[in-house]
Amino acid sequence: MVADGFKMRGAVVVFAAICLLTGKGSFGSSRAEAGQDTCDSNKGAVKLSLPSTSKEITFKCGGGFSNLDPSLTQVYKDAAQPQAVDLKNVIPEARLTKNDNEGTYTLHSEPNKRSPGPTTLVYLCKKPSSAVNPGHARSSAADSPVSDEQCVVTITVAGPPKPEPPQSVTPPPVRPESPAPPSSVPDQQDNSSSKGVHMCTLGEATTLTVSKAPTELKLQCPEGHAFQPKDPSTVFEGTDSQCEKTQTLTSLVPDATLKPDAEDTVFTLTVSRLPSGSTPKNLCYRCEPLPAEGVQKDGSVAKRGCSFRIEVRSYEPAESGAVSLSGAGIRFLSIAGALIGAGTFRHMEGGILATTFARRSFTNKLLLF
Repeated sequence: MVADGFKMRGAVVVFAAICLLTGKGSFGSSRAEAGQDTCDSNKGAVKLSLPSTSKEITFKCGGGFSNLDPSLTQVYKDAAQPQAVDLKNVIPEARLTKNDNEGTYTLHSEPNKRSPGPTTLVYLCKKPSSAVNPGHARSSAADSPVSDEQCVVTITVAGPPKPEPPQSVTPPPVRPESPAPPSSVPDQQDNSSSKGVHMCTLGEATTLTVSKAPTELKLQCPEGHAFQPKDPSTVFEGTDSQCEKTQTLTSLVPDATLKPDAEDTVFTLTVSRLPSGSTPKNLCYRCEPLPAEGVQKDGSVAKRGCSFRIEVRSYEPAESGAVSLSGAGIRFLSIAGALIGAGTFRHMEGGILATTFARRSFTNKLLLF
């Protein structure tokens, strides 16, 4: 009995060794070589995947299932209803080649040439006795995927690789430029101011406007020219086109003054309050060439040098009306006060007379007694 037991165990070991060496056993699919899948049983099916990172995959029709169906240039898309179609119509530029090893086939497909999405390819490994013309319709039971006469190889081919997203380069943030500071002299309009000093341009008249009080204007003549009029208490009328008729400065703009600096080069016009009325006052100052410059006095602006024409705006009509109403109210209150005072005095005077008369009557009555 012991010897029989050892014989049985030895037979099992020998059978296992044969299975490992031959690669055959009771399983439906096994490896014939490294990297090859063998379809050699009707009790199972071989399912393979060709990823987008690979160009080819190999399988083998082994054992008794050595015939490939359909041909190398065709393929089935469904094992349940095998209908052969051209392989290149399913996957562009794909091809199936037969290797030197018996029953071994390799599917070649460039990843970038594939159709979008996964594609299913079906091949049948058949017994030689069941082989028929490939690509023809089949009606026998041997043509079924679960038939004892064939083994099904299904290859899922992945689509082309997804393109890598472009690398985005974030530009550096752009700092907004600081806005330019507003003009410091909004009410003065000229093109020759420098550090608050206005200098007229030879042959032209520089126009300035004063619309609020108090306001200071600094005026300067070009080099070699004298400021006119010389008397700071006088000014030329701006309404005169030739800028020649002089007037007292305060007669046009009350409380206005003109003061030269120590070198008599910069003259400061100060407007303490705007003139009343509905029309603005126009002032004019001239810059005349010095006698050494050889002036030709023909009266033209170009020969005289240049000028400043200053418009001093007056009170708005609404403000003038308010002042007028206030004056009328004061006069009305003065008259009303005088009338009330006179009435009060007369009332007091009547009371005094009545009191005096009463005293005299009382004295007369005492004398009668």
